[in-house]
Amino acid sequence: MNSHAELVGLIDRVLAYEPTTVTPLVPPVLRVDGVRHEPGDATVLRCEGLSPGFLPWSLHCEGAVAVRILEEVPELASGRPRAALAARLLEQLRVILIRTREGSPRFALSTIDRVEVGPQRVLLTGTCTLIVPASPRVATAAV
Repeated sequence: MNSHAELVGLIDRVLAYEPTTVTPLVPPVLRVDGVRHEPGDATVLRCEGLSPGFLPWSLHCEGAVAVRILEEVPELASGRPRAALAARLLEQLRVILIRTREGSPRFALSTIDRVEVGPQRVLLTGTCTLIVPASPRVATAAV
């Protein structure tokens, strides 16, 4: 510090400093047909010709998860997304919906029909398909 004025200026800046806000990590809330599920109960499959499904789903994201979506898809706005934008959003959801427990996902998200965006908040809705687990092969005796 060369002068008293510089020291006073530094003290003023320190006193005026406001720490940046920390974006909380809030887990997304998944609902399928109105029933709450773990986010990992849904997945996004890369299958052409997959049935669009008939079950309504919603994913409410806040905090860090919403910020990540908004950073990855900066043009995201409330309303019905274009097909290309919906496809990009589904790709982003592949990362968000990672299973954290054993077992297989129960639902495959097929469409994103509506988006609602707010400050640090994203709500996605669409339709999904029920994933029916393959039954184990049963050996039958030849007659």
